[in-house]
Amino acid sequence: MRTKNGLTEERLIAGAVALFAKQGYYKTTTAHIAQHLGVTQPYLFHFFKTKQALFLAVLEHGSKKIYDVFSSEKLHREQDASALLAAMGRSFQQLLTTHRDEMLLVMSAYVIDEEAVRNKVRDWQRRIFQLVLDNLERLGVQNARCEAADFIGRGLFITMTTQLELQDMDVYVAKI
Repeated sequence: MRTKNGLTEERLIAGAVALFAKQGYYKTTTAHIAQHLGVTQPYLFHFFKTKQALFLAVLEHGSKKIYDVFSSEKLHREQDASALLAAMGRSFQQLLTTHRDEMLLVMSAYVIDEEAVRNKVRDWQRRIFQLVLDNLERLGVQNARCEAADFIGRGLFITMTTQLELQDMDVYVAKI
């Protein structure tokens, strides 16, 4: 990660996550983010040329966390599809606990009507879906494509119920 005067891209992304999660993509400005971080806008622009570039970095950072967790060596040792899906579900639930705002942004960014954002989300969702599908196919799961889609759908449902504080509706968390 690049640094300037001790402030890293990672810290800028973390600060942006908090504001994007609280105010949304459209209401958050680079001025808000710079003020929140105690830096100037030109300083912020040294790292990210536009708000969209910063938001794309937020999505990249969060999506990579999901991908890395789902491709961990520990999960690849699973030899049973149910155990694998349960372990992946627990891993995602843990990310929702430790990186709540970031995960909620990643999982809901598909609603932002900006082509570059949609393309980033589409790219990462395809990668994550393919990873889940490859894991299920490796285990010989019948109808692996439907099982992978169901798993991703459950993740979206868990994200929605978390965001809306509808834990009583979240039937999947109890199973994980």
